[in-house]
Amino acid sequence: MTDKPDTWMPLYVSDWDASTRHLDVAEDGAYGRLVRFYWRNGPPPDDDAKLARIVGATLPRWLKMRATLAAFFAVGDGVWRHKRVELELERAAAAHARAVERARAGGRAKAAMERASSTPQACLENAHSQSHTGRRASKKALLTSGRECADERAGGSSPPHAWLGPAEIREHVVQDRGEDYAGSWLDTCDWQDLPERMILTRTQIGAERLWRDFRKYLSEHDISVGLKQSKERGAA
Repeated sequence: MTDKPDTWMPLYVSDWDASTRHLDVAEDGAYGRLVRFYWRNGPPPDDDAKLARIVGATLPRWLKMRATLAAFFAVGDGVWRHKRVELELERAAAAHARAVERARAGGRAKAAMERASSTPQACLENAHSQSHTGRRASKKALLTSGRECADERAGGSSPPHAWLGPAEIREHVVQDRGEDYAGSWLDTCDWQDLPERMILTRTQIGAERLWRDFRKYLSEHDISVGLKQSKERGAA
């Protein structure tokens, strides 16, 4: 049995009343206690003394209602199993897992936004610092917060920009087309994790070029290409 909530449980009143109408008041109360025990602790043990304590009855009184209540369960392997309760527990566990994943996805998106707001500034400060010690006119990589970002374009006409996406994407681009290509076409792009994995270019030409040159790789990794402004998907 999977992890489950223990502070609430679904109760379908019409189903409950339809299946328990033949029970007297004591049997109905005992059945309710068995179900609630099941929800919090798992299948009740097939032990009359323990079952009597669970339902709050004396052992003789429990033995009189045992057969009636056992009809709601599959008794075997030392426990009382209830098909409907097991189904609802699985549904509750699945809903809980989805909620946890949504929370994790929200945390990842927040972290990505924080990186996007801080890393470019750090890259600019690093580039400014190195300008006082001298550097070559050609492009070179600057290491900022564990990520590579492009240096100023030759002649200093364009400001440096950090590639904030997965490192493996840049590595693939460099291996396939070289450092100059990555610096010119990829490092000027932004990265988006949610609602879909997407490279966001600043120009339509950039979007078309990246999609044209790396269509197979991007498709295999379920990555889209689009404009930063409209976030439209790249050409098919």
